[in-house]
Amino acid sequence: MSNLDKMKSKININKVYTRKGDNGKTQLTGGQVVDKDDIRIEAYGTIDELQVIMGSCVNSLNELELNDNDRNELRNILKRIQNELFNVGSSLSRLNEDVNIKTPKVLTENINQLEKEIDQYNKFLPSLNSFVLPGGNNS
Repeated sequence: MSNLDKMKSKININKVYTRKGDNGKTQLTGGQVVDKDDIRIEAYGTIDELQVIMGSCVNSLNELELNDNDRNELRNILKRIQNELFNVGSSLSRLNEDVNIKTPKVLTENINQLEKEIDQYNKFLPSLNSFVLPGGNNS
């Protein structure tokens, strides 16, 4: 069983609302109340949005003309990155004093692995000589 499968089996969310109203406030994992426009909330909200985009990329892999090995390799990389982003969001959702040994973390080895994969895939791309707009530079 993968770490992700183990996490899924421990998570049980029955409701995603409290019926208390929020007055522009939200609660961190440690119970501290902060403004919803706090930079920490913005950061993990942005990470959540990135995870959604990555999930869409995972779902789109079947549309690419790839052999099964390459498709599975990319799927595994993207899912691993999603999990690591979840760990970053988890860290951001608590203050430093609430971080403990069990708090999931992104480690230097995770960053090194990502950089290695970026280098591996970048070697197949032409050199960039300008910025690229999201969606490509199709005229």
